[in-house]
Amino acid sequence: VITAPLRAAVGKVQAPPRTGSRLGWALIAVMVAVVLGLAGAVAWPRLTGGAQATSQPALTAPLEAPTTAPLVAVPPTASPAPTAVPTPIVSATCPGLQLIGFHRDGAEATWTIDNATDADLYLESSPIEWDSDNPLTEVRMGGEKILPPDGASIDSDAIFKIPSDERTRVAARSGKDFTLVFWWADAEPLLSFELTFTGGCTLQVP
Repeated sequence: VITAPLRAAVGKVQAPPRTGSRLGWALIAVMVAVVLGLAGAVAWPRLTGGAQATSQPALTAPLEAPTTAPLVAVPPTASPAPTAVPTPIVSATCPGLQLIGFHRDGAEATWTIDNATDADLYLESSPIEWDSDNPLTEVRMGGEKILPPDGASIDSDAIFKIPSDERTRVAARSGKDFTLVFWWADAEPLLSFELTFTGGCTLQVP
């Protein structure tokens, strides 16, 4: 009798329990957390009004420049007017003879007789005209009185001889003051005068 061979007993194979499903859920949970973290990082600046993630220095008001006093224009100090230099009066007959350096000192009017010639000159005559409201009282040369003579006075009719001495001498290449003294110091007294020296040299004012 031929019988069919016996089959080895084959047990029913059962699938092992799915332990891997837990790991898969864990990985999914991690991925979700990462995505949510990135989404939060992107959305946070929008939620906070666009503030930057990194802190920026606080803005401070600019420092004001120190207050200074306004500049005031100071007018320049006025320069004194230049003193006019009187024009020399040169002799028409003796070019080396002239009157220079006119100045007033109260009642006195003074010139310097400048003798640039090679000869000594003596004053011989001096007709003088003046304002009767301020009469002439004295004539001096080199600070010494030459008119009027002692005991006399000058008036419109007076005629005096001018002394010919050291007082009326103007040495060559030198000078000597000629002074007219008037009664009042605050009035312009002089009208004109002429000085005549030896050798025919004359000086005319004005």
